[in-house]
Amino acid sequence: ARSGRAVPAPRQRRRPNRPHGAAFVVRPRPSAAVRIRIFRNPRSGSAEAAAGLLEAVAARDDLTLVEVASPAEMERAVREAAEAGVDVVAAAGGDGTVHAVANALMAVGGAADELPALAVLPLGTGNDLARTLAVPLDASEALALVGYGRRRPLELIRVCPTEGDACYAINVAAGGFTADMRERLDHGLKKRWGPLAYVIAGLQTIPGATVYNVRLRRDGGMVDRMALHSLVVASGRTAGGGQPAAPMANPEDGRLDVVTVREAPAGALVALAARAALGDYLQSELVDTWRVRRLEVEASPPMRFTVDGEVKAVTPATFEAVPRALRVVVGDDYDPEPDYAPPPE
Repeated sequence: ARSGRAVPAPRQRRRPNRPHGAAFVVRPRPSAAVRIRIFRNPRSGSAEAAAGLLEAVAARDDLTLVEVASPAEMERAVREAAEAGVDVVAAAGGDGTVHAVANALMAVGGAADELPALAVLPLGTGNDLARTLAVPLDASEALALVGYGRRRPLELIRVCPTEGDACYAINVAAGGFTADMRERLDHGLKKRWGPLAYVIAGLQTIPGATVYNVRLRRDGGMVDRMALHSLVVASGRTAGGGQPAAPMANPEDGRLDVVTVREAPAGALVALAARAALGDYLQSELVDTWRVRRLEVEASPPMRFTVDGEVKAVTPATFEAVPRALRVVVGDDYDPEPDYAPPPE
């Protein structure tokens, strides 16, 4: 059951029976010149927000909406869009959907200006890339931006674990504490509490936070050995529904922001979490930061990493900046240089 005002769903033709794995497509009227193609995972995001977006899509004849439910299906559909000369591919969903569309674009290959631009239509709980790009968090408002918004070249993070498949992060790869917290962050918690669910899961994880003995090699230089709870490699600025991950990050500078949290008692970690909630944790003596183009990570015990919100890698792993990888549609207030100043003491 939904709370609040009911949003009427747009009238659509009955969905035809289709084989497993085939994309479901809502097409505009035949006379429309399709330049924007929207990709949505029907299992992702808020149903109410999705209904509002579908209503907005139905009112326009310059859009094609494609529903996809697997990475392989996404890659095929995005490749088809690129080969058809679509100007913009829009990811309608949470950060995981944005991740899937970005990786599908990278699989097409070619320079950023040869590929469709990527737009974000936020339907998820975190919507963290949208925050960095100053994209409205209302998907219908974000849709209005797609046609006229500036397109800026964004770096990606190439994530290469020694075991498992490589992929690209478009926002944040977070290891240790964040990946452990992700195990507590189920769909029910996010549905009930929204972005606050990340805070709740974090506080539940702190008492048993794992200490990782980590070896870091930055840009091929000397090895740093550290005892850490957390390691963040970021292009974007926030994670977990607007919580600061790397608030000094510039997603266009071709460098990755690395933020580590050193071993500490539970009470100190709670205090650090409180500082983060106020927008300032980089000033803590527990936190170290660097900017790198390449980071090699080994850890004992092995450290798992979430990549744009989903656990996708484990150490040993390498993280490498890919400058100007994709063009993205940004909001009116977007500035690649962060507007960050720590709160006064």
